[in-house]
Amino acid sequence: MELTAINALYGQYNGLSGNVWKVFEYLRDTFPTARVVDPANTNNVISDDLSVADRSKVKAAAERALSASDWNQIVI
Repeated sequence: MELTAINALYGQYNGLSGNVWKVFEYLRDTFPTARVVDPANTNNVISDDLSVADRSKVKAAAERALSASDWNQIVI
C-alpha cells in the first residue's frame, strides 16, 4: 500500500486531507488494474500478489470512504 500511495501522490501536494482524498481516488480509479513493481527488485511485481477479488475489496472500501460525509465515517 505504501508504494500505491506514493504512486497516487507522485508530483503533487494537496495538504494532508487532500492527499488522503487523492489516495482514495487512486484506489477507486487506478488501483484495480495498476501494476506495482518493487523498486528494489524490478522482477518482483507486488501487485501480482493480489487477486481480482482483493483489488475489488480495496476499490469498494475507497468508494465508501469517498462517499462519507465526514472523517468520522472514514476513521473508525
